[in-house]
Amino acid sequence: MAEKLTNERMQLSLGSSLRKVINDWRFQNRVGTENEAVRRLLKAGLKAEGMSLPTEGDPSE
Repeated sequence: MAEKLTNERMQLSLGSSLRKVINDWRFQNRVGTENEAVRRLLKAGLKAEGMSLPTEGDPSE
């Protein structure tokens, strides 16, 4: 049986300059929320580093 994936909260502190870069990227890519932008950027960075990411049933999709 497949493992059930759930969302978990994570608190993150960012400097204002990094937050601005994330929000600039968010608006350029028409991403609805800051949280979704951070999720997409994290996934892209992990994928670029060769990490395998869960895809099926991922609640953050």
